[in-house]
Parts: sequence; structure tokens; C-alpha cells
Amino acid sequence: MAKTPEGPFEYKGVIVSNGDIGYEGNTLPVNYTGNNHGGLVEVEGAYYIFWHRHTHGTAFSRQGCADRVVICEDGTIPQIEITSCGLNDGALPASGQYSAYIACHLTEGDREKVGQVIMAGPGEVVPELPEEMPYITEEVRNDDAVCDGATLTKEENLYPYICNMRKGALAGFKYFAFSGNETKIGLILREEGTMEVLLDAAGEKVVGNCEKSGENWGQVWITLPKIEGKQALYFRVAEGKIDFAEFEIR
Repeated sequence: MAKTPEGPFEYKGVIVSNGDIGYEGNTLPVNYTGNNHGGLVEVEGAYYIFWHRHTHGTAFSRQGCADRVVICEDGTIPQIEITSCGLNDGALPASGQYSAYIACHLTEGDREKVGQVIMAGPGEVVPELPEEMPYITEEVRNDDAVCDGATLTKEENLYPYICNMRKGALAGFKYFAFSGNETKIGLILREEGTMEVLLDAAGEKVVGNCEKSGENWGQVWITLPKIEGKQALYFRVAEGKIDFAEFEIR
């Protein structure tokens, strides 16, 4: 921070961490960390930071994100909390379908092993991904790139999902606005295992679970208890190994 563009500058801390490190005292990342290329933009008197998290487990694949920031009267900027809300001006409606790739929290079972995404310098071989690492990836949706008679673009023909969620892996989404009338949630999963639905990352508020078996994508429904207000949703693999593509709240 400085009075002029030329400085002198005084370090004032972090605006955004793609692992939420430092936010409210966090010491363990809520996602694999790496560069985030954050940049501030003023839009109609409000300030936003545009940044990115990573996909495919590497520093070379990125997902664009945006969050509103507050600039205090003294010019300082409190660190933002990373969420799944983007530019939606608040919590997402607790209804309809959501893709798993908007997860703001993605960790393996042992949180202490969650570190940086895979990186390599020019001419270096990219290392293998850690065996336990869950990551966002995609696959071709239709071999003929046609859906309902319309030709799909290359991007439209890709189906994104979270791959390699093993026992203890946790995908989290912040936040949803629950009315108390929601009764069930449907998960589109693949492979074999048990998935739990929780309201907190600590695993103390489990609200339901389901089992999935099979190599093909399928939807499994879970009955929800009454949930009200602004809540985070977390999905944790209790047993097995699961790929996770979407969820639907009704």
C-alpha cells in the first residue's frame, strides 16, 4: 500500500488466496494452492477481484473466479472468503442443478497433505499427480458433437466433473440460501462408494448419505432434513472412490 504509484509501499497482507489460507486464521488450505493472477476492477462504484483456481491438478489449467471486495476508509482491503457464488451478489438459490466444478473447497482425506498444484519449469517433465488428489477434469459428452439435433461447440461438448474422490475427500460449496422447504438432493456420481452430505467442513453436521455402484453416471437421491438460512454444502466420500459431476436440490 502506498500514497502514490511510485511508493514507498507497505505490505498489508493477502486479498485472495485460492486455498483461503489466512482467512479467519485458516492454516490448512481448503483447496490446492498456486498462482492466482488476481486483479482488481471497479464496476459502477463496486470493487471486484478477478482471480483463478486450478483444474486438472496442475498450475497450467485454470478456472476463472470473481468476488466482491471491500475497500475500507483507510484504504486497506480485508481478505475475501473464496466461495462458489461468483458475481451472483449473494448466496445461490437452494434449488435447481449445479455443476460440481464450482466447488470452492476440494481436499483429499488428509488435509495436511493438501499443498500446491503440480508445476514444472520450461523443458521440465510435469510430475505425476499425487495418488490421493481429487481434481476437476472433463470428458467428451457426445462423440458426434450433436445434442437434440444441434451441433455442439468444442466447449459445449465437454462434461466437467470432479475426479478421483477417495475416502475422506471433501468437495465444498459456499453458499446456498435455504428456505426450509427443500426436501431432497440428487447427486450425479460414477464408480463405487458412499457419499455423505454435510453442512460443515469439520464433518460434524452430516445430513444424509447415499451409495453408488457402477461405471456409468447415475443420479442418487438423498432425503434432506429441514435446512434454513445461508448454508454451505459439503460432499464427503465415506468409503470407496467416486467421480462427482452434478447435484440437484429440490
